[in-house]
Amino acid sequence: MTSEPYQYGFHNLDDSQLWSALKDGSLEVFEYLYQQHIQSLFDYGMHIHADADLVKDAIQELFIHIWQHRSSLGDVRNIRNYLIVSLRRSLISQLETLKKWHLPMLDNMQFLAGIDTSPESRMIAQEVYVQQEQSLMTAIEKLPPRQKEIVYLLFYKNFPQKEVARIMSINLASVYTLTSKAIKSLRKHLE
Repeated sequence: MTSEPYQYGFHNLDDSQLWSALKDGSLEVFEYLYQQHIQSLFDYGMHIHADADLVKDAIQELFIHIWQHRSSLGDVRNIRNYLIVSLRRSLISQLETLKKWHLPMLDNMQFLAGIDTSPESRMIAQEVYVQQEQSLMTAIEKLPPRQKEIVYLLFYKNFPQKEVARIMSINLASVYTLTSKAIKSLRKHLE
């Protein structure tokens, strides 16, 4: 459900003016832009990748990024185009990250398939892969929130440790400590 422009009093403002107000910290403009564009962004994202949760997460992250970095954003003449291009980049980046996580196991499965090309062997290799992936996801879900966030930012989003420290508002030593604790917990759970 999109909000009507007159509900917020923005019906006379063009995209440049709305963007300027957003950059100046207008939460009302931010909310208005979110409501105006959420459905079209979701529809567009679903054309790129059919995982609704991934698309929703990417949209949320996009708007969080916009709000957190609003004062340093460049000028925008067409907000809809800006949002679509940004969402597309985010989704592509996330999909590339997913491919990186999946390819080594696929390579192992191809190696196994080269040894024994029977359908049963491929099915077993696929089942092992799925079990390992599920075990990892279960282990990550059991981590405390800060450790889960560290794992997500470092290993799923591929942020450098210094950037993670900035995002989480902690020092670099804390990033190392949380990462170490998270990896130890994951190892313990996966043994």
